[in-house]
Amino acid sequence: MIKWLWLMRYPEGVPVEEGEKWYFEVHTQEAKNFPDLKKYLTWKVLDVPERPTNFVRVTELWYDSLESWRHTYAVRHQYLKTPGPGGVLDPPAEVVCIDEKSGYDLMRGIPKL
Repeated sequence: MIKWLWLMRYPEGVPVEEGEKWYFEVHTQEAKNFPDLKKYLTWKVLDVPERPTNFVRVTELWYDSLESWRHTYAVRHQYLKTPGPGGVLDPPAEVVCIDEKSGYDLMRGIPKL
């Protein structure tokens, strides 16, 4: 299983409420039709004064394999048709892919590298 993780923010000058409205009502409705998408989750980032951040949302999209993710990545703009506030199809984000196999349960000990 491949998880495509997005740490999202909205373009400078776009109020969070406006970005969230577009994200939920438009972007997610288009993105949930990506080919091979198995699961689509999102969380609002908590406002924690001790650790301020400009990210507003964390999103996970799940795929069976890196190949299926690559296919989606190559064709994603065939599904994302409606630009959001600031004129973007993809929300500004830091994005990574991870798989299930590379994780470690650090409560059980450190991995042998």
